[in-house]
Amino acid sequence: IEKIDQLALGAEGSGLNELKVLLADETTKMLHGKECLEQIHIRAATLFGKGRGSNEGDLDALVPILLDSEIIISDTIGVSIVELLMKAEMATSKSEARRLIKLGGAKVNDVKVDDENQILYRKSFDSKGRLKLSSGKKKHVAIIA
Repeated sequence: IEKIDQLALGAEGSGLNELKVLLADETTKMLHGKECLEQIHIRAATLFGKGRGSNEGDLDALVPILLDSEIIISDTIGVSIVELLMKAEMATSKSEARRLIKLGGAKVNDVKVDDENQILYRKSFDSKGRLKLSSGKKKHVAIIA
């Protein structure tokens, strides 16, 4: 509490962000216990930190979305980005998914999707059969093939 008071007095810029993190940590400890802080920090670093999504371990912190067994992905058979956005509940319809792509809000493995007809093949997935799918700045999931 003493550290929070000190930071709150002159909180600007990065000091304000440090204060937010400290307040969030203290609130989390009170509500959920100290044990879950490490996993939360990993998830926050993955989603909002520098170099996010740059290694396979980062995908472990994301919400996993399993593809249906009838969706087969290989070197020659792929899945549409529109279908993936709908499966991840980032879009409720094909037209909404296409609009998201046109507005630049869809990313695969932190790379903006420009083509609404894009097909993702096995090479888009990591060695564990996962890829990072993002909608906007705050919605991220790990698609598991």
